[in-house]
Amino acid sequence: MGELNEADLKKPVVNVLDFGVIADGKTDCTVKLNECLEWTKAQGYSHVWLPSGTYLVDAVYRGNPFFPFRQAGIRVPSHICIEMASDAIIRVKPNDSWGYAAFYIGKVEHVTIRGGRIEGDRHEHMYKSLPSERKTHEWGFGVCIEGASHVNVSHVQISNCTGDGIIVSPLGLLSDIESYAPATSIQISGCTITDSRRNNVSITGCDGVIVEDCLLERAGVNGVEPRMGIDIEGYGENETNLEEPLNVQIRNNIVRGGAASAIYNFNGYGVIIEGNQTDSSISYGFATETIIANNLIRAVGGGVTKAGITSLGVSIGQTENNVIIIGNMIEGFEKGIDIRGESVHVTGNKISLFEDAAVSVYMADRILIEGNHIESGSNARLRSAALRIYQSDSVVFSNNTIYAVVDAAMVRGTNILIQNNQFKEFSRGIWVQEGEAGISGNHFIQEGRSHLDSSYIISITGNAKAFIWQNRFKYYQNYAVYSNTTASLEINDNSFEETSLYVVVYIKNGSPQIGDNRFYLHRTIGQPTAIFIDQATSARVLRNHIINLSPQQAIAVRTMSSAHSVIAHNILERSQMMTHTSDQLIGNIVIDTPPS
Repeated sequence: MGELNEADLKKPVVNVLDFGVIADGKTDCTVKLNECLEWTKAQGYSHVWLPSGTYLVDAVYRGNPFFPFRQAGIRVPSHICIEMASDAIIRVKPNDSWGYAAFYIGKVEHVTIRGGRIEGDRHEHMYKSLPSERKTHEWGFGVCIEGASHVNVSHVQISNCTGDGIIVSPLGLLSDIESYAPATSIQISGCTITDSRRNNVSITGCDGVIVEDCLLERAGVNGVEPRMGIDIEGYGENETNLEEPLNVQIRNNIVRGGAASAIYNFNGYGVIIEGNQTDSSISYGFATETIIANNLIRAVGGGVTKAGITSLGVSIGQTENNVIIIGNMIEGFEKGIDIRGESVHVTGNKISLFEDAAVSVYMADRILIEGNHIESGSNARLRSAALRIYQSDSVVFSNNTIYAVVDAAMVRGTNILIQNNQFKEFSRGIWVQEGEAGISGNHFIQEGRSHLDSSYIISITGNAKAFIWQNRFKYYQNYAVYSNTTASLEINDNSFEETSLYVVVYIKNGSPQIGDNRFYLHRTIGQPTAIFIDQATSARVLRNHIINLSPQQAIAVRTMSSAHSVIAHNILERSQMMTHTSDQLIGNIVIDTPPS
């Protein structure tokens, strides 16, 4: 994009020094540079050369107090390629304007700026008092692209602008669609942009922008909001979009040392963020149709550490986010991925060294989290959890591997399914605090954490509903299942492997349904209990198989403190039942085999 064709490249190269430009860093070059560009265009030429030197530029347009950056600085016409020597410096003349542009590319087409350096006046700027809407002086730009098309900014170094290093924006607003001209087919590649006072790159109203292979550092440090490395954010009022960022690709950049998010897609549409390296967060904000893929997100070197990938929710007027988060490596954040909004797919990510939660789901709906690798959450105070779900609906957590965390999962939501995961080395397993959850096909290998007490594998509390089936429990060191809910509870077709605990499943309250489970008891001292039902009514204990390998006879089912339980068709090997007088016992088989 923005490249000149072969015929253009055969035309003469115009040297700005031939137009009386004095590149001594003291002489204002603005008028002469613009004269050179206009002459080049008038002659039908296309290639302008800026040799070594420092070019002092007056970057303020004083003909319109409402837009001092528009038509400011070096005004680039259509079909022009500006090539700068690596040590050619465009230096912004110190000023007191709330806005400026060293290069202005407005409603033109086929423009290239390649090489050289642009130095803003951030440290020499005079931040005079202004009306509240302009007092921040945040509109000083290195390169301002407004409503232009086919623009390429390549291998330019930009530093110390009072606003953004590069801004890509439309001319006009969508409130007047006939005059609205988004920036289209814009490519920013191989640039180094540092120490911008606001954002290093801002993208507002556009259709087709690529930012690739750039180094973006220290955006917004001691500056003004939003202070992002790259900010994709169209202007809007209430439910109305007045600018729309469309079809943006952010790829293979290094973004580090900024004051806020590295890459922030506040409300873009059709955005791909891929292959970047950052030390602070990537966000899909309120955006729609975003892919965040194969990024290395590591909280090192002073980055913002709240979350590796963040979000805000569904934009007003939209029905979903429609986001894919895939193949990212996220390390060292308080939260790995913070999911909000609707229709989000999180797959194939590796999340480690987190403090609070590897994956946090808040006020979200239709969320699929699958095939991720989560490890090394060890903050005992925050109780580092692989998964936290709050006020959410229709969340599936499937086929993930979790190792060395404090808590496996905490659930407060409806229509939650946790299935086919492996949880290994944790203190507390899955705690369903409210709402409804299905817990199916998981492998729980507790083994414990050396510095923490072992808690329950699955806990159901409050008025939560739970359906627990086809799980494997191994090396657990406290109750495999604990419940005090009064709501529906089903525990079916699980395997509780060898344990030395006194009690494997402890259920208090409600009317639990417990069936088709296998219990392997092996306690060297005392009498173990497989199922303890306390203060419940009308429990159903059906077709369970209790295998006792302990020296003493075990208690298979204990319901003495409950009432009206039905205990039927269970197989009890070297086990007995302790039941209530109101219980019904039907077809249970007792096998009194000697201990092995």
